[in-house]
Amino acid sequence: MLGIKGSGMSALAIILRQLGHTITGSDLNYASFTQEELEKNGICCSSFNKDNLNDIDLLVVGHKFIDSDNIELIEARNKHIKIIEYNECLANLIANYYSIAVCGSNGKTTTTGLLACILDSIENTTYLIGNSEGKGNKNSKYFVFEACEHKKHFLKYFPNMILVNNIDYDHVDFYKSEEEYVNAFMDFINQSKDKVIVNADDVHLKDLNNVICFGIDNKKMFYADNINYDIGTDYDLYYKQDKLIHIHLKGYGKYLVYDSLAAITCAISLGIEIKVIANALKKFNGVKQRFKETIINDDVYIEDYAHHPSKIRSMIEAVKTKYPNKKIIAFYRPDRIPRLDYFSSSFAKELLKADKAYILPFINNTQEEKTSINQFIKNNPKVKLVTERLYKQVNSYRGVVYLAMSSKDISEVKEKILKYKGD
Repeated sequence: MLGIKGSGMSALAIILRQLGHTITGSDLNYASFTQEELEKNGICCSSFNKDNLNDIDLLVVGHKFIDSDNIELIEARNKHIKIIEYNECLANLIANYYSIAVCGSNGKTTTTGLLACILDSIENTTYLIGNSEGKGNKNSKYFVFEACEHKKHFLKYFPNMILVNNIDYDHVDFYKSEEEYVNAFMDFINQSKDKVIVNADDVHLKDLNNVICFGIDNKKMFYADNINYDIGTDYDLYYKQDKLIHIHLKGYGKYLVYDSLAAITCAISLGIEIKVIANALKKFNGVKQRFKETIINDDVYIEDYAHHPSKIRSMIEAVKTKYPNKKIIAFYRPDRIPRLDYFSSSFAKELLKADKAYILPFINNTQEEKTSINQFIKNNPKVKLVTERLYKQVNSYRGVVYLAMSSKDISEVKEKILKYKGD
């Protein structure tokens, strides 16, 4: 598996290993949270080397490398080894199960985790969560997986059921207009073999026909009412005008209500009893890389994968809900230049809903990336660029929430603040 440290690739590797395949993998030499899960499953990750291709039957290639001049990819072609891309491999795999694809601009990982938690509570379920969590069982009936819209990768899949959380324009480096982005989702919806479940509160999904709906504002089918945030999140689940059951979740936020409604609606449509669903959700502890929380003294440190303005908005709202009396110090590390440039004002608007807002440099900090950051600061001067001097200032705050958000490594925020608090 070429590019095995990728979050989807690592989860797929774990599934294939648990299904009985012998897996080897290679990737760039960098620290990744996915490596721990690979090692737990006895899967080694090496540096790129032509010798890695000895005695293999198939080369699965991550999206990042499929069009590259990687030495292993070139060697595989020279040796006429069969090569398939990540999504093609996954498409072949899901054909052996009743497959459920979870897609949408935001909330895929949490929703997949919630649905896997429900299904796994009644029988062994195979699932692939886009944060490196994977589980494989030959005897599973269901296969729940994340289906990513980037570069229309999800159009390789023809699942039995498709669940769409929301459609919020993204991946502007590939989709040249919002219309093109929305149309990709509509094309994917048409590839469902059985049922489609959608968020009826979403402007792009509310008028679809022949779908099963969930929502908060739209009360067509399944919806949440009497939402309360005290110790966790509570709400009453309704079907049309009939109250079905009370739902309790350990986490916080409106986004979590939507994600859980999506999973619940899917589970009910599969014939799972509502009491079984509610009991499973009480035990759900969240997923990795989402709302990762550490409390030290009177300060709270939270790391989250949020990397789109709408997700940053949801995260800040969730933190305010859980910690209404604490100031929020928000940090964001951008992951792609086109995304930062296109959504510049939206990023600033959402970040500034915190009490203080800061932006970190890109991971590689190339000249092109520096130019993008400098332009962002120029256009949005209320969002400050993080520096060592700034970390020293920030460490003086007491009793606050430090909220760090990015799809890239954001661990430096907590490390630096704690370092200067200790000095």
